[in-house]
Amino acid sequence: MTEQEKMLAGKIYDSSDETLLAIRTKAHKLCQTYNQTADTEEKAREQIMRDLIPDCAKGVYLQGPIYFDYGKFTTIGENTFANFNFTVLDTCPVHIGNNVFIGPNVSIFTACHPLDPEERNSGVQWALPVTIGNDVWIGGD
Repeated sequence: MTEQEKMLAGKIYDSSDETLLAIRTKAHKLCQTYNQTADTEEKAREQIMRDLIPDCAKGVYLQGPIYFDYGKFTTIGENTFANFNFTVLDTCPVHIGNNVFIGPNVSIFTACHPLDPEERNSGVQWALPVTIGNDVWIGGD
């Protein structure tokens, strides 16, 4: 089982795996590029979103700045809006439904770390999926 397969299955995995590092690096660069585009640069933002979050429906608007760990493990439904500083640590699948409104400074974390310091310092971690249904409003912070 690859480290990516372990990660997505919620098993303990090594986040320093080269494949995972490459996906994260690409996602972080895409986020940085998105954050440097103006709201009026709709076509550029659309293309970045397609590269970052391939399973992103129509009518999604992410105000920016945005931060995704992987992007490709997130699904966003139609007519979803996220305000400033939207952060998603999608080390396990994140499913966001249709017509979801997300306030500023909202973070979605799937990553989990051991409570025992010795185990935590070894670098291992795991993740659990997050699902947000349709017609949900998440207030700021």
